[in-house]
Amino acid sequence: MPRPRQSRSLALVYDLLLSAVAMAWMVRAGQEQGFQPWQRVALTLLFVWPLAGLNMEGRTYVMAPPMVAVGVFVMAWLFARREMIGRVVTMHQRASPAPSGVV
Repeated sequence: MPRPRQSRSLALVYDLLLSAVAMAWMVRAGQEQGFQPWQRVALTLLFVWPLAGLNMEGRTYVMAPPMVAVGVFVMAWLFARREMIGRVVTMHQRASPAPSGVV
């Protein structure tokens, strides 16, 4: 008796929906702060790979969604880290008193 493939594929597509939300946040952050040279390519590959890879699982035995989830997590961590470093620098600039000409 053949296994139902449709339910498995739909479950993986729903998992990718969460990655798409994170990718949308990263695109917004990249547009505001600027992208590193490799980040656009990596985001594009992480977005396209699962769409092309869902039909190839049976032949290659490489499951795209877990690898995409790890890739999205690492990229989101890098974007968040850069955003937090920018906030800390801005807070330090606001906290330091402006230099006055009077000594």
